[in-house]
Amino acid sequence: MGQLKSNSPDVPMRLDETARLNTLTQLSLLDLQPEERFNRLVELARHITQSQAAMFSLIDKDRQWVKAQVGITIPPIPREWSICSHTLNEPSGILVIEDTHQDARFENNPLVKKDPHIRAYLGCQVKAHSSYALGTLCVFDQSPRTFSQTQIHELTMLADIIGSDIWRDQQLIEAHRDLLQKTLYDPLTGLPGQQLFIQKLTTICDKHSEQNYQLLMLNIQRFRIVNRIYGHARGDAILQIFSQILGEVSPENAFISRLRDDRFAILYQLGEDQDDSTLLIRLRTLLEHPLIENEPSLTICASVGVAKITPEVNIPDELINQVSTAMHAAPDISKGISVESFEPSQENHLARSFEIENKLAKAIEDHQFEMLYQPIVRLSDGQMSGFEALIRWPWKENEYISPMEFIPVAENSGLIKSLTRWIIRKTCADFASVYDQLPESVYMSVNISSADLLDPKFTDDVLNVLKQNKLPAQSLKLEVTEHSVINDLKTAINQMKILQQSGIRFAIDDFGTGHASLRYLQLLPAAYLKIDRSFIGGVTELERDAAITRATIALAHSLDKNVIAEGVEKWEQAEFLRAHQAEYAQGWFYAKPMPIEELANYRPPQLPQEHD
Repeated sequence: MGQLKSNSPDVPMRLDETARLNTLTQLSLLDLQPEERFNRLVELARHITQSQAAMFSLIDKDRQWVKAQVGITIPPIPREWSICSHTLNEPSGILVIEDTHQDARFENNPLVKKDPHIRAYLGCQVKAHSSYALGTLCVFDQSPRTFSQTQIHELTMLADIIGSDIWRDQQLIEAHRDLLQKTLYDPLTGLPGQQLFIQKLTTICDKHSEQNYQLLMLNIQRFRIVNRIYGHARGDAILQIFSQILGEVSPENAFISRLRDDRFAILYQLGEDQDDSTLLIRLRTLLEHPLIENEPSLTICASVGVAKITPEVNIPDELINQVSTAMHAAPDISKGISVESFEPSQENHLARSFEIENKLAKAIEDHQFEMLYQPIVRLSDGQMSGFEALIRWPWKENEYISPMEFIPVAENSGLIKSLTRWIIRKTCADFASVYDQLPESVYMSVNISSADLLDPKFTDDVLNVLKQNKLPAQSLKLEVTEHSVINDLKTAINQMKILQQSGIRFAIDDFGTGHASLRYLQLLPAAYLKIDRSFIGGVTELERDAAITRATIALAHSLDKNVIAEGVEKWEQAEFLRAHQAEYAQGWFYAKPMPIEELANYRPPQLPQEHD
């Protein structure tokens, strides 16, 4: 039958044939096995029309593909033989032929002249979601006949049912595809998500652990700050740019994925003469420049953890833990990348942090902390002008844990607000107990965090504690770091101004170690800048530290702010600061931290004998 030649006129092509064929391809209906649901509808079509045969077929570019048929069977045929192809071009969507021998279009058609000898035909277009006819539902007989309007109408209804079924199937397929896409791929960056990453890593560990694969985990430091300052739209743009950068710097064989939020992973194979330095150098170079042209101050740092896949270390969960641990151990810097390779000691650090977090809430509830107070003196005469409250935590017998260790844990765990409230209540009560024994102008300085500045209840809580202890607002100074201020500059400034209006003063703590733009400093209602102890220690020995300290003092004075120098341990350091017009200092040269009751006995230190 496939060798017969047709003498019938060429089948006309629809003007929208390309779009119709594209739709047919997208539906993936061709070359599939027969489906029972279509068989039942085709059988119903034959029954309704009392025909010898019925068929549902699809019209491809060069062929007619039968999806279901009953009665007289027709194999797949060339499109040029297809009577159904003519049905596609009927404006009404229906083609009725009562006798093919009397129709010039079909009298020489191979299907008419030879088996199956079609004489009567009724076909209806089958459409899915679009206006394009994909194929036909047809019935035919080997003898001439007529079809009633009822039969034609009911056959059209069956064709519509088939089209609706196809449309519903397509909707389900697309929904499943979309769900799969969203599950497996990140919709923002288009990168594979965590599930695909785990699958890829598992395959590498199972089959290729000896082939020099390396795993990098990266996250954007302080990304929450970027979102708060610049908005989530800009944050999303940064994630997209960052993902593009990873694609640019990574080898061609690299598998790059976005795991969640601001965390990414790169899994790749190193060549025999390669190491990870090329990728990291390129990444550092790109991130040292602003990511967005109209935001020249917007640079970011990526913390990078590195782990090797080896025959000895080839368990996916273990590798992920290692590379995550290394990433968290990478130091915080302002731009570029901060890299750490996994070391077993890093796990000990995480375990200790976890232990601290587990005990911290109970320590706050049970008042396990101790407060000491270190005088802040006037450099001009060494007299105490204030004192800073310093927290200590008796951790175990004969062991204190440093605030440098447990304060970051409190911030990361969300316990910092509770801890700050405890500190303010405790220190104000302590201050009130010796207030009458101290000079009238002496103030107390207390450190607060970004979470406190962003808490709308913080202002009222502080003022209430002062009132309860009958302390004037002028007796309290709050210290904030550059880092805490830039978390949400607008909210921080508003909170600071409200507290300032009540009489409370502010100092910018650890100045020079954070990442705030200098333009922020003139916006902040802070009367003091505290120069970090890391610079003071070298002012008499290192010109770099001396230059930074001189510049900071000059900057503070240009902004009409006073300077407090931390960590003064030697007379020579105090002399340097006094010579460069710094106003205040604190440190062991003047006094060690002490219990509150000892503050009344503070006396300036005696100067070295040769300088009397």
